[in-house]
Amino acid sequence: MKIRILFILTIAFSMQSCFNYVNLLEAESLGNGNNMLQLEGEFDYIPSSTDNDGYWGSIEFLYARGITDKYDLGLYVNTNASIGLHNKYNVLDTDLNDLAIGLDAKFIVLSPLNTWELFPTLYYSRNLGKMKLIVNPTVKIGNDFSTEGNVYAAPSMTIGLKSNAIPLSIGYTATYIPLEFQSLFHGLGLSYTLEF
Repeated sequence: MKIRILFILTIAFSMQSCFNYVNLLEAESLGNGNNMLQLEGEFDYIPSSTDNDGYWGSIEFLYARGITDKYDLGLYVNTNASIGLHNKYNVLDTDLNDLAIGLDAKFIVLSPLNTWELFPTLYYSRNLGKMKLIVNPTVKIGNDFSTEGNVYAAPSMTIGLKSNAIPLSIGYTATYIPLEFQSLFHGLGLSYTLEF
């Protein structure tokens, strides 16, 4: 029964063609030799000036490994046929605050226009006791398949909460789309993270 529900959710979420934008990764590094698997589901919405608002979703899998005590390297796979590389370097690690910088790259494999995006990101996490606050501003730099590959830069902000008791996070992303949409893109995400 659980496998059937997961299969139905995967099919439903994969009926779209955009990257997963909610970034619920915390700033703290995994540490040398430690591994992480993250499953993140996202629901997205773009309001339109017409009656054709855009709705879609996706599921993204991330495997990451701590290469050193401060540097993590990982690989993304998404239900929208995109793959990506994850890089994150921790620059501040205290009991309350963590700060890291990162650069991720994603590519939609099945796109006829070779759709890609780079994500330079600042990761900030603050320990709130039972929860951890996640604030991840980024700029999405890429080419847009709907305008024949024009390059764009879209500022984005993810704000989320991660439970310190169970491996779940929830968050919201707002991204300004500067192309013909001239609109604010909204994303809601839920992630499950397993570290080992």
